[in-house]
Amino acid sequence: MVVSEALPLAVPISETLDITKESSPVEQQQQQQQTLLDVQERPRAPVDPGVEAGNAEEAAGIGAQEAAAVTQDAGTGAQEAKAATQLHGSCQDLEEGCVEWAAEDGCIQNGPSFMFERCRKSCGVCDQPIITDVPENVTLNNGVVMPRVGFGTAGLGGATEEATSWALASGYRLLDSAQAQEWYREDLVGQALLKSGVPREQVFLTSKLHPRHHGRDEAMIQFTKSLSALAVEQVDLFLLHYPACWPELCGEGYTPKGTWHDSWRALEELVDKGLVRAIGVSNFGLDDLAELLAMARIKPALVQRHSDPLAADAEVRAFCRLADVQYQGYSTLGSQWLAHGMDKNPVLTNAVVERVANETGGDAAQVVLRWALQHGQAIVPRSSKRERIAANRGLDFVLTANQMQRIDALDGSLQHN
Repeated sequence: MVVSEALPLAVPISETLDITKESSPVEQQQQQQQTLLDVQERPRAPVDPGVEAGNAEEAAGIGAQEAAAVTQDAGTGAQEAKAATQLHGSCQDLEEGCVEWAAEDGCIQNGPSFMFERCRKSCGVCDQPIITDVPENVTLNNGVVMPRVGFGTAGLGGATEEATSWALASGYRLLDSAQAQEWYREDLVGQALLKSGVPREQVFLTSKLHPRHHGRDEAMIQFTKSLSALAVEQVDLFLLHYPACWPELCGEGYTPKGTWHDSWRALEELVDKGLVRAIGVSNFGLDDLAELLAMARIKPALVQRHSDPLAADAEVRAFCRLADVQYQGYSTLGSQWLAHGMDKNPVLTNAVVERVANETGGDAAQVVLRWALQHGQAIVPRSSKRERIAANRGLDFVLTANQMQRIDALDGSLQHN
């Protein structure tokens, strides 16, 4: 599948990549692909980037007949296994030069939108690693240790403090927030942490710069406001939330004072000053990620994007593995589909996911979260219900290779409206 078809991104294709190899097949093909890519990656309306709307226990009650309507061709276990085999067999290189280009680090440096579409096998999209022994923590590329499972706080509104308190009491030690007041309440996250009694040094805090504040000076000002709202002296991870504004998010005709490039320089300064331990980006596409790697003085430690079994974002995950950047998925439980107009959550009601849940003794949400973890992702599930918050950490079971492959085969089987 093409990543941008399933993601609510505002990521323009970079026009500054310099592909200098004369008469390169990549350059020729990239020019042919440009119009299509521009259409695929044009801005969409803002989507709450973390709300696991619908909650797992509500979706789990939907009957098999309704679930079958959402997953039109789930079929039997044997059919699922066949679909997984066919998926792997169809994942291949489409250009003769792919092996050579990939060996020259071309997957990252030589037009990744083209490479990860046309050279999927050579760029590692086809063979996604599966791990069974999932460590509790992940060590980022700068040596900072981060919990692999965190609590997302988007869309909780006035319930943010209570839900975050429950999360901390349940053992979560990573809290994901942001400056975007459309979705987040940094102040209530800070209050929950202060009242929890959990020492600050035991909690990993993430926040994000709103794209309306792009620009070096503006980014520095807004970061100071985040410290005040969270009532802390340091943030563990600070991300650029989006690479650019669009009318529905920043307002019609609004132009930030700078670009994401300027903001990245500000983030690097924050690291230098000891105010941030690690920096990264959220919702950046392949070409912007390549551009970031080329210009960054301090390498991004993490990329946060939407990933669920129906829109797995396999291309960007493969990019991150090659670049040694941690991938963190949001909306793993399928809430993005609801935001795009679906009546039911097609991830948690998927017949394949439900069958795997029956096989493991877990529920659909736990299966999906475990699927993400076994593919090496960090995750930030969200819920407003105390029982669900606790259950989303109950992931100490293992999916078999067959179960993982059956879920992998769902990728691209459903498209947004």
